[in-house]
Amino acid sequence: MAERRIRWRQAAVDALVTLRFKDQADAILPILKHEQAGARAAAVETLTKLRATRHAEAIAALHQDADAGVRKAVATALAALGAKDQVGCLVLLLRDEHPDVRAAAAKALGTLRAQDHIAAIAALLKDGEDDVRYAQRFAKSPSMHAHLVWMYGEE
Repeated sequence: MAERRIRWRQAAVDALVTLRFKDQADAILPILKHEQAGARAAAVETLTKLRATRHAEAIAALHQDADAGVRKAVATALAALGAKDQVGCLVLLLRDEHPDVRAAAAKALGTLRAQDHIAAIAALLKDGEDDVRYAQRFAKSPSMHAHLVWMYGEE
């Protein structure tokens, strides 16, 4: 029963996104606190599609969510929304236990051109997960890459 409710809610949310009905972003906020992780992640993704930049702080609040998929969605959303004021939470996600979250955080910091955090991003060069190292190297802007090579040398 709960699965069906999530599906019809998701269908409604998808319709709102398709219609670009941005005024409904406020109606999606309560779903960020839903008991099911899939619903929380879908709410984050929907707010991103709606370009709900005014809700970046509410999205960032989920950076400590118990579910890795939600935390990954948060990193991706903050980058897509251009939420430079939430860079601190992305830096915290660089140390997440889940490699997909660390990779998403590195990509997000690169997208946001968070040059003040080059050292934290560079530390991922030593990460044991290939996907994280890949994200760290290729999500950076060219100027960040040049700076990292200058500071740390090529891997």
